[in-house]
Formats: sequence, C-alpha cells, structure tokens
Amino acid sequence: MNTDLETIKAIGIEDKETMSHLICIYIEQTEELIQTLESQTNNHSHNEIRNTAHALKGACLNLGFNSIGNVCKEIETISSEGNTGQVIELTKKLKTAYTTLKSELKTLK
Repeated sequence: MNTDLETIKAIGIEDKETMSHLICIYIEQTEELIQTLESQTNNHSHNEIRNTAHALKGACLNLGFNSIGNVCKEIETISSEGNTGQVIELTKKLKTAYTTLKSELKTLK
C-alpha cells in the first residue's frame, strides 16, 4: 500500500462514515482540479495553471499525499517558466499517480 495513505490513517478518524465523506470530497475536488488543469494547459494559461497546481498541491500535502503534491509542485514551477510541453507530461504523470491513489483510497472507505 502507498505510504501516502499513512497520514490520512494517522488523522485518527475512527468513524468510517466521516472518513468516507472526507475521501469523497477529496476525490471530487481533485478530479475537478485535474480537469481544470488540462483545460488550462490546452489554452496555454500559465498563470492559471500555476494557481490550480498550487491549490491542488496544498490539498494533497495537507492530507499527506506527497507523491501527487510533489508533481503539483513541479507543475507549478514549470508553468511559471511557460513550458507547456513539460506541463503536459507532468499532468499525465499526475493523472497516473492520482488514479493509483484513488484506488487505494477506496479501500479506506
């Protein structure tokens, strides 16, 4: 299991319903932010890409999802440089990492 899950487990939410709700909110918001990021990348909206990556990074790191948070940090940095090609590649990496994490999160619900 992904070590990123250790932080969310350590939060100490023993009520399965509350944990499930937290996970559902994270999944919903993350999927929206990834879609927004893809749209912004297609439009070469580098300031917006940076802002979206920053928001997603914060949500991920607050829950201990460091692997995704670190990719978001890379996107944030690269978008500041205006490198759309690298942002596209990092977004693919982000989606792959998120898909794996989402599967693991569903085991906690």
